[in-house]
Amino acid sequence: MFNKDKLTKKDYLKKRYYRLSALGESFFCFFYNFITLNYKLSSYKILLYKLPIPSTVYYNKFGVLLISIRFFFSYIIPIKKNTIFKFSTKENLVCKVEDKKSKRNFGNDEQVWPIPALCKYIETTINDKFINEISKSYFLSFKNSELNLKNSIWWEKFSIKFQKIFFYKKKLKKKIIEKFFKTDIPIDIFNASSPLTNKNKIEKYFAILNLIANYHNLYNHIRSDILISFSESKLFEADSIIYRNQYLNERALRCAYYLSQIKQYSELSYNQKFIFLDLGGGYGLLTRYLLSYFYNSKGILIELPETCILASYYLKKNFPKKKIKILSNLNKNFTINQKSFEDTDIFILPTWSISKLSDNLIDLVVNTASLGELSKEYGEYYLRNINRIAKRYFYSHNRTSAKNSIWGDIKSAKLTEEKKGYGHYNYNFEGLWNINLYNSSPGWHLEFLGEKI
Repeated sequence: MFNKDKLTKKDYLKKRYYRLSALGESFFCFFYNFITLNYKLSSYKILLYKLPIPSTVYYNKFGVLLISIRFFFSYIIPIKKNTIFKFSTKENLVCKVEDKKSKRNFGNDEQVWPIPALCKYIETTINDKFINEISKSYFLSFKNSELNLKNSIWWEKFSIKFQKIFFYKKKLKKKIIEKFFKTDIPIDIFNASSPLTNKNKIEKYFAILNLIANYHNLYNHIRSDILISFSESKLFEADSIIYRNQYLNERALRCAYYLSQIKQYSELSYNQKFIFLDLGGGYGLLTRYLLSYFYNSKGILIELPETCILASYYLKKNFPKKKIKILSNLNKNFTINQKSFEDTDIFILPTWSISKLSDNLIDLVVNTASLGELSKEYGEYYLRNINRIAKRYFYSHNRTSAKNSIWGDIKSAKLTEEKKGYGHYNYNFEGLWNINLYNSSPGWHLEFLGEKI
């Protein structure tokens, strides 16, 4: 403590607890308490508060409004420099902060330190051999399929367009696949992953604000350990933003929510060894999260042949040391059982391959926003297999009914029951299930996590 007898006016202004600057800071803390979701007025000293570290604060609607005003005057009318976020240029993806004298990285108020694993940039390369294996797997997906179910009209059109863009004489174009987030294909996989592509300045302004607002709103919905550490892969140059060193897009936000719900409503621990199935897992973002947070898990991703291409490339880039097998690495009459994972960490397989999985193999089956987009016969096919292969948990985030699904031509006359799709209320659950989670989610769908007895 200070010696009161020798304390000068100058010392008082600089060092006393209740100096004017400290009292002024306390005043601003009352304001922060009004615009944030998580900051609470608390202190060891009465009426003496400290402003929070920026990277620890999550803003409510008033706080986001203030961010929007700041952003307007740094982007639309650039009076001040933008310090809120970085655009996801290749230069910014690395996100290094280096002390020139010591040549060591260090933290700051705008990011979590040390940088979480998923937020780091680690350059990897994929050789031409694996690219050729991906191409071969794609065409084998059609050749070896024993499933005679019809795809939606919408997906048939997409498949044709996909082949024209990604292939030349049955060979995958590596340069196209490297930038697949920026591909001009109007489906959610691309649009939600590269939200600033083909937008003017005003459209980008609102798209960025939407990402930041949704990020802060997640504070009310997901675990704090996931909120501070999730990120899209920094290996890809999507048109988006880096905020607090987290590479954000709509899909990254959604998958962080799914992951948090799975962790919260199951008894799976991060260090537990188990096998999961990401059914309809897109290009592999949720699979990447599951493999990263549940670091002893192993997984299977099942998707349409076109999307398996993206998932194979994406997961190989992100997990260069993991053993990944795709269709061209397996014999025609393959089966997947417990022993199959002795030399494999990830399987990436086409839709019909679910019938190749052995009974009671999968500890966690996940499907998000795709069962409701399927035809009734496809949906029933998957549920039969889910009942068969599920060992413990099934997490679903889907429509309750599929009256607005993309199955068939929804602009035409009334659809038959067979073409209305397959919502949650159509699921035919076999055996007994405990319901750990049953809720209307922020993603507008019904989410369900059941535990098989």
